[in-house]
Amino acid sequence: MPPFDQKTNQSYDQGRMQKYASLSFQNTYDTNNNKDRYGSNQFIGSQSKFDRSYKNNSINTISLSEFERIKKSIELEPAKNQLAESHEQSRKNAREKRIKQEYEKKKQEQMRKFAEKEKEQQKIDKLEEELRYQKKKEILKKANEQIFERNEKVRALKTQMLFSDMLQEQEYLNYVKKKQEEIKKEQEEYYVQEAEKLRQQEYNKILMEDEIRRNKKEQARQMVNQQVQEAKSKAIDEYKASKLEGQMFRQQAEQAVKEEEEKQRRKKQANQQLVQEMTQVLEKQKIMKQQQKDLEKEEDLKIEQQKQQKELIIKLKQERSKVLQEEITKQRQKLIDEGIRRLKLLKDTEDQRIHNQIKQAEEKKEKQELAKLQKLEQLKKEIDISIKQSIRNRQEAKQNEKQQDIQFMTQLKQKYSELDQQEQEEKQFHLQKEKELKKFHLQQMEQKNLQKKQEFIEDLKEARRIKEDQEVDNNIFDQWADTMVNEYANEGKNTQIINKNLNTIRTKVVY
Repeated sequence: MPPFDQKTNQSYDQGRMQKYASLSFQNTYDTNNNKDRYGSNQFIGSQSKFDRSYKNNSINTISLSEFERIKKSIELEPAKNQLAESHEQSRKNAREKRIKQEYEKKKQEQMRKFAEKEKEQQKIDKLEEELRYQKKKEILKKANEQIFERNEKVRALKTQMLFSDMLQEQEYLNYVKKKQEEIKKEQEEYYVQEAEKLRQQEYNKILMEDEIRRNKKEQARQMVNQQVQEAKSKAIDEYKASKLEGQMFRQQAEQAVKEEEEKQRRKKQANQQLVQEMTQVLEKQKIMKQQQKDLEKEEDLKIEQQKQQKELIIKLKQERSKVLQEEITKQRQKLIDEGIRRLKLLKDTEDQRIHNQIKQAEEKKEKQELAKLQKLEQLKKEIDISIKQSIRNRQEAKQNEKQQDIQFMTQLKQKYSELDQQEQEEKQFHLQKEKELKKFHLQQMEQKNLQKKQEFIEDLKEARRIKEDQEVDNNIFDQWADTMVNEYANEGKNTQIINKNLNTIRTKVVY
């Protein structure tokens, strides 16, 4: 082999390697695909032979694993990558198709659920609308009932009952006050008598002992008499003032009773006028019915005359006219019967309503009378208990006073030897009594003022409540009246008379 330079050797080596690579690739391809043609030993033998010749020629060699790596990198890697990419794209397309199908299925399921939900919502809305309509009817019915339950008569009767209770309470307070005055007067008389006895005894003893002590005792007696007279005059003035106050309350009560009776009389007249107007309406309806019957009779006479004239013309026309006339008569009779039935039903309904109102009013009146009697019995029992308690307290007070008097007399006897000290004690005693009496009078005045304030506040609250109830009742009546007029109009009934008298009823009759 001729010698070559380095470049020539390198190009030669590269050519040999390419040829070797192509040969090896062909052998490998044949080995993998056609194992019947070439065996593994033959391929290894040829490879070892080639290696030996390659070594003998001083050419660099590579291992099989390196060759496989080069082969994969040169030829097989793009094909495998393309195949893998095609498989990946197929899997991706299948996955996207499956996801799209699931999305479409889910969307269809959502649309189906939404449609079902919408249907359910429509059913619920329809049910709610029906419930609202039923609720509205119930409210209107309740308002219709409240018009006759919360009327002016009931409130007037309650006011009269409260006023009667106030008068009874005032009479009871006057009675208690009178008893207190009598007890006070008896106590004062008793104190005066006892003081008179003591003064007489002391006077006799003072005459026996010393003229100077008698003069001092006389002065003390005069001072006590003056205080007693002042107390009496104060008690008389208070009694006169309380008596005048009771007369004023009585006059106010009588005036309120008169006003309430006048209001009831006016209301009764308004109700009577309403009944008269309803009677007139019924009479007018009867007259209209009679007129309608007369007109129908006249029409029947005219039809009968026409029928006789037609009978003279042609027999067939006569029969036909007769059939038509009978049909017309039947229809007219049906209309007349229907009108009579409706009018009778309306009259029966109105009579039943008036009867129910009268019955409800009587039942309410009986209940109120029974409650009033029960309240009077309860009040009598309370008055009896209070009188017994006051008698018991008075007896206990008398016993306490007797014990106090005994103790007082004992102290006087024990300390009688010291006249100056006794006079000082008497002065202190009288001063203390005056303070207690003044304190008692102040407490009585404060209680009276407080009671008057409370009564005034209660009266204001009652007046405000009555006014609010009256406004609410008037609004309820207005709503009920409008609803009834609209219902009558929707039913095709005549509402002219109702509309004509509605304002008069609202102004005259207060529900």
